[in-house]
Amino acid sequence: MYHIYLKKIILTSSAHELCIADLTQIMTSSRNYAELLEAWKGWRDVTGPRMRNDYAKFVELSNKAVKELGIFIYKRKTIM
Repeated sequence: MYHIYLKKIILTSSAHELCIADLTQIMTSSRNYAELLEAWKGWRDVTGPRMRNDYAKFVELSNKAVKELGIFIYKRKTIM
């Protein structure tokens, strides 16, 4: 998944090609909602479909490891 995560994206409004460092810079410093949305959506549209199968396999293997190692995660209920 790592190689997919690092794919470059092209922002439609500016036609700029961004790498993950550029995307990180936008996400950490911009306060412009439209710019943030475009950056996130551009990255998600490029990486999401390609990661889908790999991520499903990752979750399957993680769940198997948790069961085999006897690790249990309990949800805590919050009483308000």
